[in-house]
Amino acid sequence: MAQYLELDNPGIHSTAAIDCGIVLSGQATLEVNHGGNTRARIALNVDDTYVQNGTRHRWSNVDDMPAVRAMTTIRAHRLKLGR
Repeated sequence: MAQYLELDNPGIHSTAAIDCGIVLSGQATLEVNHGGNTRARIALNVDDTYVQNGTRHRWSNVDDMPAVRAMTTIRAHRLKLGR
């Protein structure tokens, strides 16, 4: 996992994978990168689902209640296309 973490941005990481999940209880906050240093925080509640494909992101829980997610990660290969 350490190879995917950005030491200057604690918790921010991306992987060559497709991540899919659903929030089962609580609230999970997903912070995604919009390019450069622009980030968006998305509050995911019970029954919210998500799909990511190599997105730079981090998870947090700003609530006192634990957030429980069911998720799967599917390995993917990134293709570099030339122009």
